[in-house]
Amino acid sequence: MTALQSTRTIRLDVTSLNERAVGLLAVRSLAATGFVLVQFVLVPPTLIDTRMWLGALAYIAVSGACCAAASTRLGSFCMTFSLLLDGVFFEGRYAHGAPLGGIITIAVYMVAIVILLPTRLALLVALWHSVLAVLFSRILAMDSDLASFGPTHNVVAFVSVLWLAVTACAVLKAMNEGELRRRRNDAEVLRRFAVSLAGLPSVAGVQDRLLEFCHDELGALRAAWLSPVEPHGFQLARGLNLGVEASRTNIGVSALLTPLVGEAPARVVYRLGIGDEWLSRLFPDARRIIAAPLPSLGVPGWVVLEHDGRGNRLERRVVSNVAQACAAAALACSSANVLDQLRTAAATDGLTGRANRRTFDETMARLRHHDESMPVSVILADIDHFKQVNDVHGHQTGDAVLQAVGRILGQTARANDLVARYGGEEFVIVLPQTTAPEASQVAERMRRRIHANGLPLRVSISLGVADAYNVLEFDDVVARADTALYRAKSAGRNQVILDSRESSAAPPPSSR
Repeated sequence: MTALQSTRTIRLDVTSLNERAVGLLAVRSLAATGFVLVQFVLVPPTLIDTRMWLGALAYIAVSGACCAAASTRLGSFCMTFSLLLDGVFFEGRYAHGAPLGGIITIAVYMVAIVILLPTRLALLVALWHSVLAVLFSRILAMDSDLASFGPTHNVVAFVSVLWLAVTACAVLKAMNEGELRRRRNDAEVLRRFAVSLAGLPSVAGVQDRLLEFCHDELGALRAAWLSPVEPHGFQLARGLNLGVEASRTNIGVSALLTPLVGEAPARVVYRLGIGDEWLSRLFPDARRIIAAPLPSLGVPGWVVLEHDGRGNRLERRVVSNVAQACAAAALACSSANVLDQLRTAAATDGLTGRANRRTFDETMARLRHHDESMPVSVILADIDHFKQVNDVHGHQTGDAVLQAVGRILGQTARANDLVARYGGEEFVIVLPQTTAPEASQVAERMRRRIHANGLPLRVSISLGVADAYNVLEFDDVVARADTALYRAKSAGRNQVILDSRESSAAPPPSSR
């Protein structure tokens, strides 16, 4: 037998057996006391003997014992026994007098049974009471002084009242449990949505996930994430099934999305008004519009959706779920922004804003096994006479020079190139799918722009270029670029020198 086969299923109850037993004991005690009081009021004192009191006390004592045993292994058996005993006591008491008070007492007891016990078990208890009522009516029918089931209060009327009370309470309980199940399902759906947001690294991913959630789980036909634009406009950041494509230039104003002060609930309208022509273009012929604000530290954005449905009625729980989903998405966006800032800080040099040595090493490790038909080139750049800049003009001026050089290198590099600070006054540029002659042209443009730029001071740079076509060449490509840089320094600075290998002088044909 496997571990899975030997595992027993655990039943999860909302209310424990002990709590049910205590509740039933309280109801039984009140019902038994009620029977005694009713009979004391309605039956002549001469007909009341001590057996009635002793019977009620014995019944309460046995019920208390069953309640005390609810936490033991015999708990289920004791609970069943006490329910059977209830029928014998209540129907026996009712059959011997106080018909009107008995009907009321038993009806209240059955209502409590339906509330405290599962509905199926409560119906079985009602059936048990009905059977006992018929039996007692037949047994005591010959004694007119003791029988309660006469022409007026007959067994049919009694059973009808009993089942009316049970049925009405069961229906109300089913409606209430249905609402509770919907709420639990909503809570579980929102929980899964919040968990799914935790793994998204970007704001765009959070936006798409929220709109998909609104469509798949909340019944949205169309949805849009709108971001604020100064002074009072909005732009479409993300859209789902809209009338126009999402575009950052799609900016408009809306009377529905007026600025909020503090926290505010979601807004619901059946149809967009005159002041919402822009939203009407996004949601043509829309009905049942829900606009939920996205809480943030600044001006909030909005999530606007058209809900699927009929007429002008909308469940409050739907609006509440939309608001909660938006709150979770806003929190996820804040987390994504913080993570993005941390990743950026970890990957860039704090002074120049260029990539740092760690990012350069990771990029080189990723490119090490590149396609040999596509070479990788490396440029090492060094600011000429930088020590004199620090000695003569101070380190603050030197820092400004480093920042300006890093900015120009980044502006001159191509989109796929990586510009990183290599250390001190040195920068390194990685150029994927580029031969050394092609990289030397990029390096020459960088040299000219820096030399022509005033910067804080007029400075020049020297650059060394090398390329690699395979793993063996890739291992020493930085060293070969550094050797070329040293040659540029020795040759008078402010120039670009290529690696002197024969492969660089006559590289294989490039596909670029």
